[in-house]
Amino acid sequence: MYLFKTRTMKRPIILTILFISFFACKKENSTFSKIENTVNNAKNASKVISNVKDAQKEVQNLVNIQPVTKATLKAWMPSELMDLKRTSYSLSNNGLVNFSTINLQYKSAENIKKQFKVEIIDGAGTGATAIYMYKMIENMSLDKESENSYEKIYKREKTTIRERYTTGSYGSRLKMEFLINNRFAVNINANNITANQMWKYVQAMEFGNLQNQ
Repeated sequence: MYLFKTRTMKRPIILTILFISFFACKKENSTFSKIENTVNNAKNASKVISNVKDAQKEVQNLVNIQPVTKATLKAWMPSELMDLKRTSYSLSNNGLVNFSTINLQYKSAENIKKQFKVEIIDGAGTGATAIYMYKMIENMSLDKESENSYEKIYKREKTTIRERYTTGSYGSRLKMEFLINNRFAVNINANNITANQMWKYVQAMEFGNLQNQ
């Protein structure tokens, strides 16, 4: 088990180094550009690896925490969120692998096209390895937009969110990914709900109550 944890924790640093090395080897038009890029890549590599190591420490602390129990998950999950009602749920708490997840779906009774699904992964126990990606989002920059969509990474009330929004004949689709309390990874897929509306639903879920008593 210790060997497994050690290898797992080292993997993000190895991938980061390979990723940076790949871009450092790209061909440029001049010697000056090569030197400049080498310096910049070295600085970026140092910063990224430092961030990975910080994330490693936080994730390692989560490994030693017991995941929320099935009873706690069931007691916490809201049956209603303002104008939306919960229509389905799925709980998973595998004691053998020390891992907990929950999937919920909410719909509007007045507008059947207005709905969202949310997956919540507890980063405690072995779930800690799934948290790396979400931790690294905090150190990424992304902002792009087209006629019918946008994708960005930004902060909302101290929470770093990766957000994608598209519109079309189907209406609108929203995807959000973020961490709550440096522990719970949240993935949201919503239809016909704006980002501001979705955040109000997130606040109504009261994630602060999602922990073992």
